[in-house]
Amino acid sequence: MIEEDSKKIRQPDLGIVIGDSDTFLRDTLPFLRNSFHIECFEPKGLADFQGRRRIPRILHDAQYVRFARRQDVILFEWASQACWRAAKVPTSTPNVVRLLGYEMHTWATDIRWDRVDMVIVLLEAVKLEFARNFPEHAHKCIVLPVGVDLSTLGLAKRDRSLKTIGTLGYLTPRKRVYELILAFAELIDEGLDIELSVAGGHLPEHVRDVLPIHRLPSLLKIEDRVNFEGFVPDLEAWFGGIDLFVSNSYAETQHVALQQAMGTGCPCLVHRWDGADEVAPEHVLFDTPSSFKSEVRRLASMESSERNREGAELRDFVARRFDSAIVIPKLKSVLLDLANQGPKSR
Repeated sequence: MIEEDSKKIRQPDLGIVIGDSDTFLRDTLPFLRNSFHIECFEPKGLADFQGRRRIPRILHDAQYVRFARRQDVILFEWASQACWRAAKVPTSTPNVVRLLGYEMHTWATDIRWDRVDMVIVLLEAVKLEFARNFPEHAHKCIVLPVGVDLSTLGLAKRDRSLKTIGTLGYLTPRKRVYELILAFAELIDEGLDIELSVAGGHLPEHVRDVLPIHRLPSLLKIEDRVNFEGFVPDLEAWFGGIDLFVSNSYAETQHVALQQAMGTGCPCLVHRWDGADEVAPEHVLFDTPSSFKSEVRRLASMESSERNREGAELRDFVARRFDSAIVIPKLKSVLLDLANQGPKSR
């Protein structure tokens, strides 16, 4: 036996800096652990110096430098405050940042992009915007969407009339749930026997926007047709219980809930925000409330077998572009390539 074959191959060390949330990374981590030894950056003791700006900053930076020296590559899960703070500290470890669309207008303008080696965005539309805003760093940017694990989403047949319309996400103004309820009420006035399921919570800063949304069904006298579900623990069951998923946002980065809905074979309608044509087929996009209502009427008039066929085509669309089995190996390849490049000069 060759001696080298008997030796255990060393896994590269991957450091992960999670900013706001691990939502998009949670399903990916088990797969990354097959190829990397993973350590998450968790600075300690900063709260002991609350109110004293300089000491926590020095303590954070010292801990981050030690953390970076232990890694072969670092992944910043968000282009947020954590990335901004770390990028101010010069280290030689190669790194990659995942940049979401809304971060382009918050932390992105303050991040030291000269100390970032690669930027992952989820849409070509965001890549173009990054190139416009940071032309000298445009060459670092690649498109790699968040993966959807289709193995956890069964193809649900809906052998029934179109009854329940669903939407899912935080109740923020850009989701336009208020406007969706208005259009939904007009469809009821036209005689459609439908109900609306609104799933998802809200952030504290959006309380003022959420209260009118909750009151609107009563004002329109359709409170018996609109259900606010809050947080939904069993998404697959919720998707299986709706007959049409609607994304009515005026801006999204990818809207993973949309791909999850399509992954279950649920018919979908998507407002044409910038980049929507990258995450959904052209025939499910709509531009105006009038075209939305027309599409709902078209789907409602179909036989269930026709809607099931359209739903199966949507699952195939997701499988080709967003299946985790395709996306995660690409992310692994990016991280391994950076790790193999070795230390960088800053």
